Amino acid sequence: MKIMKTKLLILLLVMGAFLFCNTISLYAQNDIRVGLKGGISAYKGNIDFSNVEMNTDYNSGILTGLFVNFSIHHFISVQPELLYVQKNTGDINGLLNDSDTVESAFSYIDLPVLLQLKFPVNQVFSPFITAGPYIGYLLEAEDTINGVTEDVSEFMKDVHFGLLFGAGVALGRFYIEARYDLGLANTIDEDSFLNGSNGGADFLDEVSVNAKLRGFQFSAGISF
Repeated sequence: MKIMKTKLLILLLVMGAFLFCNTISLYAQNDIRVGLKGGISAYKGNIDFSNVEMNTDYNSGILTGLFVNFSIHHFISVQPELLYVQKNTGDINGLLNDSDTVESAFSYIDLPVLLQLKFPVNQVFSPFITAGPYIGYLLEAEDTINGVTEDVSEFMKDVHFGLLFGAGVALGRFYIEARYDLGLANTIDEDSFLNGSNGGADFLDEVSVNAKLRGFQFSAGISF
């Protein structure tokens, strides 16, 4: 299992490196900027447990990474990124006693490819909006219940995907941006989650679990 996870991570990183290298080589004649970014995240879990919908509280994390932005028109650019994102969640609303606390920490490597529309006011000040898909790979998953932390990565799927929508302002080589992450993939490995720790009880055949991670990203960056 660990060997498979390692191979998937290597494959995703190779895909990211290949995309970045091809972006630079194919569009070297255009306006290209390479940059670094960092910021904070705030995520929650949307859970469907056998058609019973539940949500967790938002929890904070960090994000960091690099990007390549290349213009295909004066107002349009494409921006692939390679990001480390913490998609942490909090208590499940309505299920815990006042004395109980649950925090889940999920760390991902995400590879978005985004379309960016620019609305330049002058050579320095340029608002923009951005949107596009991403694919991600799970690095770490932990639950902390009443102060006790446990590795739960065996119950999670390694790969997930979703859509990003954002808006920001570029100030010369610097920018600030806010995004919404619409997670579309079920992050739970149902077979492991339902059967792995319960001996495969027959009644679990009728149970389904679907959990999506969705939240906000706030970042600042610099391009070169």
